[in-house]
Amino acid sequence: MKSKLLSLLAAGLLSTGISMAQEDNHPHLDCREPQLTQEQIEANIEYHENFRKEVESGQRRIKASTYRIPVVVHVYGSTFNHNKLDRKLIVDALAEASKDFQGLNDDFNEIDPLFNGRKATIDISFELAKYDENGNPTSGVVFYPVKEGYGGTWSDDEIRQDSWDNYKYMNIYIQNDMYADGFMFASGVAWYPGTAGNGNIGIERVVYNGSYLGANTDKEFASVFTHEFGHWLDLRHTFNGGCVGQNSTTQGDLVADTPPTTGSLGCRDALNCFNEPTNGENYMDYNVDCYKMFTQGQVNRMLAALNHNYRRTLWTDQNVQETLEKNVKSVAFERNFVQENYSSNDGTLAYENFTIELHNAEFASVGSILEEGVDYTISNLPEGYVSTLSVNSNNAAVLNISGQAKNHANANDVDVQITLNSNVFANSGDQVLGKTHTMRIDFEDPFDILYRTDIYLGDNETQAEGLVQKTTGNTFRKWFFHPQMDVGPNRDQDNPNWGHGVWWNGNGNAFMLETYGAGAISDEEFNVLVLEDGDYIGPNSVWNYPEDTDLYYLYDRLHTVWAGQTGYVGFRVRINRFVHFGWAKLKVDASGNTVEILDFAINNIPNAPIGAGETDIVAQDQTITFDDVQSPLDVNSDNFDLNAESTSGLQVIFTSSDPDVLKIINGNEVVVVGEGEAVLTASQAGDNNLWNPAASVSQTVKVEDNNTVLSISNMLGLKLYPNPNNGKFNIEALNSILEVKIYDISGRLISRDTFNSKSITVNLDRQKGIYNVVIVTDSGVSVEKIMIK
Repeated sequence: MKSKLLSLLAAGLLSTGISMAQEDNHPHLDCREPQLTQEQIEANIEYHENFRKEVESGQRRIKASTYRIPVVVHVYGSTFNHNKLDRKLIVDALAEASKDFQGLNDDFNEIDPLFNGRKATIDISFELAKYDENGNPTSGVVFYPVKEGYGGTWSDDEIRQDSWDNYKYMNIYIQNDMYADGFMFASGVAWYPGTAGNGNIGIERVVYNGSYLGANTDKEFASVFTHEFGHWLDLRHTFNGGCVGQNSTTQGDLVADTPPTTGSLGCRDALNCFNEPTNGENYMDYNVDCYKMFTQGQVNRMLAALNHNYRRTLWTDQNVQETLEKNVKSVAFERNFVQENYSSNDGTLAYENFTIELHNAEFASVGSILEEGVDYTISNLPEGYVSTLSVNSNNAAVLNISGQAKNHANANDVDVQITLNSNVFANSGDQVLGKTHTMRIDFEDPFDILYRTDIYLGDNETQAEGLVQKTTGNTFRKWFFHPQMDVGPNRDQDNPNWGHGVWWNGNGNAFMLETYGAGAISDEEFNVLVLEDGDYIGPNSVWNYPEDTDLYYLYDRLHTVWAGQTGYVGFRVRINRFVHFGWAKLKVDASGNTVEILDFAINNIPNAPIGAGETDIVAQDQTITFDDVQSPLDVNSDNFDLNAESTSGLQVIFTSSDPDVLKIINGNEVVVVGEGEAVLTASQAGDNNLWNPAASVSQTVKVEDNNTVLSISNMLGLKLYPNPNNGKFNIEALNSILEVKIYDISGRLISRDTFNSKSITVNLDRQKGIYNVVIVTDSGVSVEKIMIK
């Protein structure tokens, strides 16, 4: 059947965005403890109790007062419940967690007076590693394709492959579905020191949901990150074991000065079973609206953890030197891996800006746009992409890769290599490590509507394919969607999303529809509705969710509407973390004794609707609106941005017919380079299936040399000498020189300085060539040329 999505488009119902209707996407403080044996638990308790006694008796000394912990963060995927995540967000989140431990949180002095005397701090900082296990420069963040399930122990072997030495680095894993159970809202889990036993190499870790990291959530809930770090430093929940162990270091949370509690009783004024106040503002409780403090007993326990065999190697002088403070000049590139924008599937990248940081080195020219082929090289960049490399500070630059890859199927995955040439560094003769970097670009195959007639049969299934019969007991499920079916772009068949199926519940005397929480179209009593051919299934459908059973009633004595019917069930699934909509065609006999699954389909476009019975997508037309650009422009005009929108919502790409007149950088920023005429064009090439290419929209822009400005050189009394020169020259004027901007012959701004003097000296450390010097004085502006020999 051909698609009816055109009518859905006309109704304004189709969006390639990722917002999910009827989805519970509020923060969940779901912090689970790692699965431990009783032997591991008892060994951990015994170690800390002995350590506490040794410290209190003076038999053991704490070896450090300041602890610097090198961190490597492993990030799996591009988005986390619709939130993006880059290195800066991670840096900020680690800094905020460090402040919480140090008592530098902004509400540290607003603690409940009953517990103000118990609060304590620890001088610890969590810092992204600058050097990896092999001594190579690193950003401290490693990016990967989507993976799930690192919160459970069944992934230990796989985790060991990704982990860095956990005796040298604190390993943090950022995922969305932490337990590979389809639940995207668990907050985090952390391993206590030593609880993995002798096999802990590569295993002890923090696993955290990227949707709750730093600015991706509100300030209070972001402190759950601190909560998980507390676990990593061997703190239990204050409500561990319930209201037991008053003033005990062997029961409850194993800390004497945290009153026993059952948790989540509120920030203040709550009493426990011993009729004493609870410390609701403690980071290890579950009151996420008022996290503020640790107690002295908790700090003592964390100090013990830091001096444990499994943690003390991290903060030694030698390890800090090797991982954070190596005295070598080096370059760290932010990303090793970037994916195509999954939601649009149109060849644009999910991230376009990539930070480059220098360690113990500086860039030669701050505020400049580096020239490809002269200052840096980039190889294997797919056709349709354009790179811009901007130097923002002495030790930081940003590589922008914008545009739309012409070929972007899965087979077009490519390793792009970026190399910084020696001349970009302040001391070009210095040896700098890591000047060459490889970044993987990962594309997706075209999205389409997946249509299938084969039904997945579970183990021990003996009935005919697709047929479920009423029996005296329960029948095995028949799955029309299952993880072991290859039903999505790059679907991970080992990810137990559990699937959707029909089964006969002999105990309940009913045919049931099972979706494991993903959702089906039903009434408020969770009776599955019969949909007709072409009915809308999508974000605007009404989705009801059985909270306890995840089961819907397909047919029973109270819900008989399906008797003798052949119709469609509307359902939702998750593929690669995104919601997709689908239908299954079912046939129920007139007596309600059998249900047969005939076929099913899933729209592989994230969050896009599907009509019941639809099997094909017909691409739609789109148009572009391009904001007017002023013309003519003066050759000395500042940079400006281009603005355009497509009716598809897909990213618009800008090009210039003559980069020597108008050059486009960073996707939509225009640099006025020189006199002449250039055609600026806005285009959108469509995606792989849903949108046709748009008709391009162009504007012709003239750039003129303002003769009035240039002719006043003599009026300003300017003298520029010597010229030619070796990069050092003087400028004199009748009135104060306010600003000097220097451009290379391609129009790149390479130097910009302010002054307030009639006579200045300029030192330009650049290669031989012709340069334009824009001189701004109290009386006017002039443009002069200089030559560096």
